[in-house]
Amino acid sequence: MPETGLEQWNYKYTPLEAIRKRMGRAYEEAITPFFAGAVHFTQKPFVRILIVGGGKGHFSRDMLPAIKRELAEKARKSGTHPQKMEVFETDLVPEAVARAPGNNSKPNRLVRKLAADIHAIPFSDGRFDLVFGESIIHQGGNNNLEARIKEIKRVMNDKGIFIHIQDNVPFTEESVTPDQAKKAGFTLQAINKGMTPEQNKSLIELADSAHNILIQKTHAAAKANNLSFALGKVQGEVMEPSSRPFKLPNGNSFTEFNSIQHNYGIFIPENDSGISNKERRLKYSGFVKIITKLPSVRGFLNHLEKEFNVH
Repeated sequence: MPETGLEQWNYKYTPLEAIRKRMGRAYEEAITPFFAGAVHFTQKPFVRILIVGGGKGHFSRDMLPAIKRELAEKARKSGTHPQKMEVFETDLVPEAVARAPGNNSKPNRLVRKLAADIHAIPFSDGRFDLVFGESIIHQGGNNNLEARIKEIKRVMNDKGIFIHIQDNVPFTEESVTPDQAKKAGFTLQAINKGMTPEQNKSLIELADSAHNILIQKTHAAAKANNLSFALGKVQGEVMEPSSRPFKLPNGNSFTEFNSIQHNYGIFIPENDSGISNKERRLKYSGFVKIITKLPSVRGFLNHLEKEFNVH
C-alpha cells in the first residue's frame, strides 16, 4: 500500500473517478435528480451544502454544474429565480483537496474547499441544510458508523438531509475479509485489467453481501441518533450515437462491446443484438441512503417523485 496520503488516495479512488468520467451522461442522469431534488425540497433561496469525501473536486467540477442546470430549468418553468448555493467541499487528504479546482465565486454559487475529517467536521452546530457524500460512509470501518452519523447530524439544521450515494464496493474488514475479497478476484489491479464474466459475478455477489451489512449498520446508526432513514437506487441509461463500440479489457484480452453496465464500480460489458451498429449504450447504477432530522423521509421522497420523476 502506498505510504503518503495522496498516493493512498490515488491508489483507492483514481479508478473510481475514471469510472464516473467514462459513464458520463448516464452517471449524471442517475445522480443529479437526487441532489437537485434535495436543494429544491428545502424551498430556500440560499442553500448551504457540505460535501464529505470530496476528493479532488469531483462534485464541484462535474456534479454541481448539472445540478445548477436542473434547478435553472425548474425555475424557468415556474417563473422563479434559481436557488443559490454555498458549498463547502471537504476531504480528509489535504493533498487531494489542493488538486481540486480553485474557489469559484459567482452570483449563484460559492464553492470553498478544505481538508476536514468526517469524524470532526470544523463547522458549528446546525450550519448546513444538506450534506452530500459519495462512497464515503464506510471509510474507517463499519464499527465507527454511529460516530460519523452523529457528527453529520450535528452540523445539519433541524430539517437537514444527508444523501449518500454508494457506487463502489463497500469493503471493510467488518463486512468482507481480505481473504474473501481476494478469493472473489477483487483487487484494484484486477479490475483495471478487466474481469472475466465469472469474476464479475463472484465479485458482485460479494459486493451485495458487503453492502447489505453496510445498510443494516447505517440504519442502526441513524436510529441510534434519532434520525429517519430510507434506501433507494439510482439508475441512469443513455444511448449515444457512435459507430465505434467500446473496446474494453476482458480478462487478458481486449474485446469490443456495444453496451456497458456499471454496478458497484465494476464494468459489466455485453453485446446486445437490439442495439444498432450506429449506437452504444451506457447503464449506470448505484444505491442511495437518505438520512434526515425530519420525522419521516416520505415527504422528501414524494417531492422527488412529483418534481423530478424519481421513483
